[in-house]
Amino acid sequence: SSRRLASSGLSMAFLNPLDTLRLRWQVSSSSSAGAGLFPFGRRIVALEGAFRGLVRPGLGANVLSVGACNALKYASYPVIRDALTRHDGEAGDGVGAMVAASMMSGAMGYAFFAPLYLTKTKLQTLLGTVGPDGRYLDGPRRGHLPAHRSLAQSLGASFREASVALRSASHGGRYGGAHGGAIATLRSLCALWDCGGTTLLVLRGAAISCGQLTFYDLTKRESKRHGVEEGPLLHMGASVVAAFWATTLSLPFDVLLAKWSIASKKEKEQGAWGVARRTLAREGPRILVRGWVPMFSRLTPLYIAGSTMFEQIRIACGVGYYA
Repeated sequence: SSRRLASSGLSMAFLNPLDTLRLRWQVSSSSSAGAGLFPFGRRIVALEGAFRGLVRPGLGANVLSVGACNALKYASYPVIRDALTRHDGEAGDGVGAMVAASMMSGAMGYAFFAPLYLTKTKLQTLLGTVGPDGRYLDGPRRGHLPAHRSLAQSLGASFREASVALRSASHGGRYGGAHGGAIATLRSLCALWDCGGTTLLVLRGAAISCGQLTFYDLTKRESKRHGVEEGPLLHMGASVVAAFWATTLSLPFDVLLAKWSIASKKEKEQGAWGVARRTLAREGPRILVRGWVPMFSRLTPLYIAGSTMFEQIRIACGVGYYA
């Protein structure tokens, strides 16, 4: 729905600093991250300023990608859930159907909008303090000039990079002929759905949606079964539970996606699981929970505001509470 898209996008605009902080912390070196999240954030603000270091990076891409993903996810979840429960002959509240529907709706939403979300992640991870010569003094691209500063610039660079690779292939006869240019252009567009990044993103999307939608739905159902009245207080409580499980289930994939965004071309040749194995070998399993606090702190107000607003809009429109 357009209202769901607008509310999700507006919430992400306010919460973008937490998103940027989490991602920058996840990809930082062990020495930088070892001091803790808050000293790490204070250092960014001191050296780069709050706006340039935390507020601006990936802001537009974040609003578009997460807002669109959430709109599609919320719209498709009840449809899939109800179809599964009818197929299984259940009364419409089967936990198995909730889990399957939430994972399917989340995976579908993030897969569809993968280029936007992957670009957002790059814009928020490939950062650092800029020195007098215009090059990064720290961060994943230390010693390099800033590459992409906006969504359009980053998407355009990815498209051009894929086009160059495909033109090289076409010179070998692979995409020759009358329709060679059109085929190469189409494949360049498809290349924006970066295979390794999209794989991790779809897994993250399935996990975060399972935590959010299943536990929101389940908390509401069980609370009402025990006599709790449907209303804003129940919606807020269910949103906190949903944020806890969404954070816990998706964070490992979130960390690996951030690591993928800063991996070199040579490292990406080994695929998503190669990057995952190398990350675990270098930093140990504890890396998979880095950023839990900022992610939970970001999702909780997002879910409370979004779910409560969504429920009240449904009541105002006369379609009943979300169930």
